[in-house]
Amino acid sequence: FTPNETEASILSGIKVETIEDAKVAANIFLDRGVKNSIITLGELGVYICNSEIKKHIHAFDMGVNVVDTTGAGVAFNGGLAYALAEDKPVIGLNTWEIMKNNSFDNKITRANNAQDAVQKTLEKIAGKG
Repeated sequence: FTPNETEASILSGIKVETIEDAKVAANIFLDRGVKNSIITLGELGVYICNSEIKKHIHAFDMGVNVVDTTGAGVAFNGGLAYALAEDKPVIGLNTWEIMKNNSFDNKITRANNAQDAVQKTLEKIAGKG
């Protein structure tokens, strides 16, 4: 379950703007039966919570002016899904490392237009790129 802060706010019934808010929301989700909650928090990173782990993972600084964040969540979830499918570690990494180390095409995390990078990566995965 990987809601962003807006989705987590709606679904938990509390405003999620800080890491502390994400901790509260994640615990609400656990109480409702969600087994694993990863709340994406934009520049604050992500908060991971399950019955064994409660951890904030820092975001990365790209060092450039980001023009368009559309697709950033998709890129993160793609890297996360790949990491989980390949049984690669996630805990202990920052959001950049999750995407960079686990994406088929790490250019996805550096693109000014993430939607185009996501499409190219999906085509590559499908054997069309």
